[in-house]
Amino acid sequence: MGKIVAKASLTLPDGTKILIEGNPNEIQKIISLYSPVIPPQGEKKLPEKQDSQEKKHDEKSTEQSNLAKIVNTAKTSQEIELIEKNVLDRSSLVDRILLPLYITQNYGFEDKVLTSGDIAKFLSQFGVSIAQPNIAKTLASTAKKYVIGDKIRKKGHAVGYRLSRRGKKYITAVIHGKPNE
Repeated sequence: MGKIVAKASLTLPDGTKILIEGNPNEIQKIISLYSPVIPPQGEKKLPEKQDSQEKKHDEKSTEQSNLAKIVNTAKTSQEIELIEKNVLDRSSLVDRILLPLYITQNYGFEDKVLTSGDIAKFLSQFGVSIAQPNIAKTLASTAKKYVIGDKIRKKGHAVGYRLSRRGKKYITAVIHGKPNE
C-alpha cells in the first residue's frame, strides 16, 4: 500500500498563502501552529486601531484641557489689561503670536510647548483670528529670533515652540509698554 498524501491550503490574515502536503497528522500539526493567528469562523477579530484611537482621543482632550487652563490663566492674570492694551488691541502679528508662549512660560506651564495650531486656538479665545498656516510662517520667519522649536520644521509635522531668552525679554517689554528691545 502507498502512503496517504493529503493537501491543505491556508490563508493567513495578512494574505500569506500556505500550501501543505503530507499525512493528515502532519497537516493537523501545522494547522494547530497557526490556529491562534486565525480567528474561528463567525468570530471577528477587532482591529487594534480602536485602542490607538482611544489613546489619541484621550491625548487630545488632555491637550484641550491644558489649553483651556492656559487661556483661563491669561484671562484672570493681573496683566490682562496690559495684554489687551499693548498686544491684543494692536496689529503686530509677532506680538500676538508670542503672547501664548509668554503666558505658558510665566504662569506655571514651563514644560508645555505650543504648536502653531495651539497658538491659533488660544488667540481665537481672545477674539483674534489668525490662520494656523500664517502663524507657522511667522514663527519660521519674522518671529524666528524669539522662539525655540522642539524639532526641525518639516511639512506636515507639528513643531512645539517655546520663547527664547531674547523672546521673553522682548514680549515682556511689549506687554509693559516698553517695546524697545
